Amino acid sequence: MCILETVAIAGLALSATSAVQGARTSAAQARATSINQRRAYDYEKKRYLTESEYNNQLQEHQNETYTENARRAVDASLRSYDMIQDRITQDSVVAGMEIQKIMKDSRAGQAMVVANAADREVAGQSVDYLLDSIAFNELEGVQNVRMEREWRFNENVAAMADVQAQTQARIDSANPQPIPQPALPNPMGTTSRPSSMSWILNGAAGALNSVQWYMQQQPRSAPPTQAMAPASRLPGVYDGQMYTGLSSPKPSWVE
Repeated sequence: MCILETVAIAGLALSATSAVQGARTSAAQARATSINQRRAYDYEKKRYLTESEYNNQLQEHQNETYTENARRAVDASLRSYDMIQDRITQDSVVAGMEIQKIMKDSRAGQAMVVANAADREVAGQSVDYLLDSIAFNELEGVQNVRMEREWRFNENVAAMADVQAQTQARIDSANPQPIPQPALPNPMGTTSRPSSMSWILNGAAGALNSVQWYMQQQPRSAPPTQAMAPASRLPGVYDGQMYTGLSSPKPSWVE
């Protein structure tokens, strides 16, 4: 086996080995890429589940805090309403007692005026004026008490409205806030496995290159020469067999 054939066969073997090694390397890289993608996806999935669980616990805690705060705010408002209602009731009772006292004092004054006038045997406009004055004072006193009771009642109603507004503000202060959800894990990418046809074609290309190199190293044969036609015999020329001249004498060296 000549050196050129040995080199060509070695080139073919090297191409095949390179193709096989390339296929193994590509497969190994594909497996490594797939493993890395799987690890990254598992990490993102674990992160998503952990953050979701934390957010759920935080949301539950906010709901519990809101419920407890609302319950306490409502209880406090009910106590305030009861106190205000008690003041309204007390003001009404006090106003009623004051009106009764004013009317009682007015009746007593009128009785005293009538008794004094009878004792003194006085009658007429002077007595009527005194009685009218006592009645006017009675009406004015009762009206003042009623107006004061109305003012106090309006103040208590406004206080109840303030309690309601403060209660609502206290409830709203603990209103659960929206919690942003964690980002979903990125989908695991697909790893394209190397095609066997690619490395087969690569090996075939290497083999063709080796064959081409071998063919280029072969010596080239000389191109075939064209047969020459025999020269025409000229008169008087000896062709080795006979003398063809017609009139020329035979050479002396020809026997």
